[in-house]
Amino acid sequence: MKKFFVLLLVAILSVVEVMAACGPTPTPERVEVTRIIEVTKELVVTPTPLLIDKHEPNDTPDEAIPLALGETITPYILSEGDDDYFTFDIDKLGVIEIELIDPPGPDHDYDIFLLDSKYEEVALSATEADSENVRYGPSEVGTFYVRVSPYTGYSQSEPYSITVTFEPLGVTLLTSGEAIEEDLDEGGEKHYAINVPSGYKRLEVGLQGPEDTEDTEDFNLFIKRDSPPTTEIYDESSEQGGSEEAICIDDPGGIYYITVVSSTGSGSFWLKATAQETTPGATFGEITMSEGVEKLGDNDYEPVNPRTDFPAGTTRVYAIWKYEGMHDGAIWRRMWSRDGDAIYEKTQTWASEWGGSGVRTWSYSRKEGLLSGNYEFRLFICNELVQTAFFTVAEEAKEK
Repeated sequence: MKKFFVLLLVAILSVVEVMAACGPTPTPERVEVTRIIEVTKELVVTPTPLLIDKHEPNDTPDEAIPLALGETITPYILSEGDDDYFTFDIDKLGVIEIELIDPPGPDHDYDIFLLDSKYEEVALSATEADSENVRYGPSEVGTFYVRVSPYTGYSQSEPYSITVTFEPLGVTLLTSGEAIEEDLDEGGEKHYAINVPSGYKRLEVGLQGPEDTEDTEDFNLFIKRDSPPTTEIYDESSEQGGSEEAICIDDPGGIYYITVVSSTGSGSFWLKATAQETTPGATFGEITMSEGVEKLGDNDYEPVNPRTDFPAGTTRVYAIWKYEGMHDGAIWRRMWSRDGDAIYEKTQTWASEWGGSGVRTWSYSRKEGLLSGNYEFRLFICNELVQTAFFTVAEEAKEK
């Protein structure tokens, strides 16, 4: 284009020289030549640039540009209030990571927002730094959206960069209420996950390891929300010794990662995770302490010599209580304490053979005789204390 105008100008000047040689030229003709020269200079010296962003239009979720996981792209924020939308899909559970780097210079501050398939915000990064980073463990597979929004500034000449990566996790997705059975080598780990919808009231996780006749099997249970736990980093753990473990979480919501670890021993284990949409109406009745029990039938007992003050030398005491509304896999806990200090505590799942209602009994013993003091026996359903019983054991009489 510039060459064209230069040639045009040369041609015009040549014509003017010829005309000058032939005789005087009217003034208006010279004025027109001057105007052409001025216009030509203006067009040559100040061309208007044209920027084309190949990622536009992408100003709404419906116009979102597909992102290839692991690839970096360099779009532009072209004007104030220009939001950019991108989309990607995942077909397994894992960790999504998004990195955004602002254009150079102090006048640009862009933020990133991660949206689920319903366009609801699930994670964001909105700092004053030159880059933003989101790391998120989704609770479901499917389509996700990324919104890039300028907090300050924009640029038609300097792009930002954005990269979305996804790290799949080697986990087995559990179905609520369904038990699985697997094998675990000594020192090994197995990883699972369960998605709990928001608004649910309770998550119950129970682990039953191999039968331990020689007290050599020790399987442990670890849980963390949104990312896999380790033996050092977790939200909840059950490490009671032995191969039976249980955890109950109130008011859950999201994806919970579960890890089963063999501390010692190997063999088959049973794992069950149950998400409760409503709080089960389970109850434990008043506790009766006694010297013994008599079995009347399946899940039915009655106390023998009930009392709350036991003589010195007592080697075993029994606790008996009624229960209603219990379900297979429900998490319950019992705790024995003496003079305010816990001496035995166990959390476990409710066995199916005990049924939903009946009478249960548990005992505490010491071969050499229970130590004297003030005792307390407490029962919990999930994490709620529901019943407490108190009793005393007398001191041995001192010889005179």
